[in-house]
Amino acid sequence: MTHAFFKALLFLSAGSVIHALGGEQDMRHMGGLRKLHPVTSAAMAVGTIAIAGIPPFAGFFSKDEISGKPSRVHQQDGYSGPSA
Repeated sequence: MTHAFFKALLFLSAGSVIHALGGEQDMRHMGGLRKLHPVTSAAMAVGTIAIAGIPPFAGFFSKDEISGKPSRVHQQDGYSGPSA
C-alpha cells in the first residue's frame, strides 16, 4: 500500500512540473525548477527517498516486510532451500 502512495506522489509531482511549464514535456526544457518550485521539488525528493526504501521513511519498513516474509514462510513449512 505504501508503494502506491509514493508512486502517486511522484506522478502528481511530475504533473505539477508539466503544468508549470505550460504542457511542455521535453526534458531539455525542465532544468532549474528547484528554485522556481521548491514545494514540488521537496515532494519529489521525499517520494524518491521513500520509494527507494531508505530509513526512516515508510518504504523501508514495507520493503523489510516484503523481503522478510518469504523466508519466514519457508521456515514454517520446513523448506531448507535448493538442494545442491
